[in-house]
Amino acid sequence: MGPSIFELIIELISALGKFAFPVVFLVVILIFKKEFSELLKRIRRGKLFGQEFELSEKIDELSEKVLEEIKELPVPEDSGEVQIMAGNHIVVSEDVKVIIEEADKKPMETLTVVIKQVEVELVNLISIYGLLNYFLKGFHFLKAVAILQNRGAISKNTAISLRSFYDLRNRMLHYSVESNEDDIMRLIDLGILLSNAIKSVPREKFEVAFPKVDVFQDRDCRNIYEDVWGIILKVTSPGGKMVNERIFPTTKQNYAEGQILSWEWNMEKTWGNAWYKYPESEEIKTAWSSSGEFVGRPLDVVRNFLLR
Repeated sequence: MGPSIFELIIELISALGKFAFPVVFLVVILIFKKEFSELLKRIRRGKLFGQEFELSEKIDELSEKVLEEIKELPVPEDSGEVQIMAGNHIVVSEDVKVIIEEADKKPMETLTVVIKQVEVELVNLISIYGLLNYFLKGFHFLKAVAILQNRGAISKNTAISLRSFYDLRNRMLHYSVESNEDDIMRLIDLGILLSNAIKSVPREKFEVAFPKVDVFQDRDCRNIYEDVWGIILKVTSPGGKMVNERIFPTTKQNYAEGQILSWEWNMEKTWGNAWYKYPESEEIKTAWSSSGEFVGRPLDVVRNFLLR
């Protein structure tokens, strides 16, 4: 007989306490002081299928330690609802606020929204890490978790938490397991924490700066390539501190300035030495010495395709 849903919840919460992103986790708690206080009450005490329970002393001690630590953290200038983005940047967002407000009114519908949010963050991560070739037949939650863990994008404990979350949501949504409102609310809380943990994973960002630039076969830029052009991307480092522009060959014509793209390549098409004139200055620069074709897609297009 497999583990009970009670045991799975214990395992999930235990794993959440071991995230490889402790600072981000503390910031999330700091920002949502009121909401997290309620979250701890739901997680630490409640009824599960009519059974009263208390989590282990280890989890209680961890909760108390976290709450003590956040007292020493600086209070953000903006005390409103926020989300954690790549590189640990903090930006104002209404998403979590809406989720919290809707949870009490429509818990099951809100759980579905939170599940979708976790899936979106996983798709964003595999897109930026260049892992979409593993999902040509469609997105699968557990496969994404396994590949991200193997690539070192997420820690073992985060992966364990995500697997437990996946199993719990399946039992609640698909297997006609009896669940009360407290069960749903706790899973919503945990889903929000997991979503923000994935969002906090450092990653590069690939933003279109110039979507279509002529490239040439000679250093004097007289002999243009007819079958390819360059796309100039503004590439932001995982920590967000370094930004530089890089040009890649592509045959795609539907890019637009400002789009955030996935990291995808077609190595069946390659080009040799190329030069280009930088759009704003006309300065001649080297494009590449040899390169395959960049075929990255806007992240919203990838999400719509994989999570349709």
